[in-house]
Amino acid sequence: MAQEFWTAKAHGTGRQTLDWQPETGSYSIVLMNADASQEIDFDVVLKARVETAILAFGVGLLAGGVILLLVSTFMIYVAVRRS
Repeated sequence: MAQEFWTAKAHGTGRQTLDWQPETGSYSIVLMNADASQEIDFDVVLKARVETAILAFGVGLLAGGVILLLVSTFMIYVAVRRS
């Protein structure tokens, strides 16, 4: 009997891959045997794509850091030349 509350699923023996596009909301991951038996052996690798806004924020921070480094280097250069 298939249940309808599963958002995404993968099943079978051996390596399984689940490619899923989640929507906004809360989710739980359930790893289980189809027959509900107790023993299960698994390794999980979770990969996620970074949203464009977060990537832009990181690039902005990096650019700001480089600008700050250049300005401070120039200020030290000017201070050394004056002394």
